[in-house]
Amino acid sequence: MKTLTDIEVYTNYFLLGCKDYHSKVVSSIEVSEYLDERDKLWQWLNETKGFLITFNGQHYDCVVLGYIKKEWDSLKHLDPENFCRQVKIFSDKVIDGNDWDALKPYKYVFQKQWNDVDLFLYWSKGLRQSKKISLKGLGIQLGYPVVMELPYEPSSYLTEDQMQDIKVYNLKHDLGILELLTESKRDEIVLRQY
Repeated sequence: MKTLTDIEVYTNYFLLGCKDYHSKVVSSIEVSEYLDERDKLWQWLNETKGFLITFNGQHYDCVVLGYIKKEWDSLKHLDPENFCRQVKIFSDKVIDGNDWDALKPYKYVFQKQWNDVDLFLYWSKGLRQSKKISLKGLGIQLGYPVVMELPYEPSSYLTEDQMQDIKVYNLKHDLGILELLTESKRDEIVLRQY
């Protein structure tokens, strides 16, 4: 199974967006005061296999997901808002990147569970991240019809309506560009599979 995956992390909202590469079925898992799907998230974290296709997943998405899985026993008892807050604090540490040794235990949580296909690494060809290759920039280059920036700053405290905006942004646009990038690198991904 090949799954396109992208996460969004806010102080009061967590979203995992997924799209099956073959069937094109889009799904999501959310945690907020309005919808708490942590049981579904735990199941996904333990049962997902095959190929996980991300953009910068090895340095962000999979590290944050690894944190959630590894720290599950302490996170599962929190109310949804505090769960999101703790994940956001960790997410900010990952983005900051100043203490990689502290993040390292979370990087390899899934190494035997699925194969990471990080399209950032395919596109960057090993160039330093400071080259600022972005998902949106590649979407423009490949002619994706709608390229949106994140509608709300990552530090925002979201309303229920804003959470829905983030969900559309993630499931439609980010996963759409990710699918286009996957198609453009399909031959390399197939080679990796074998």
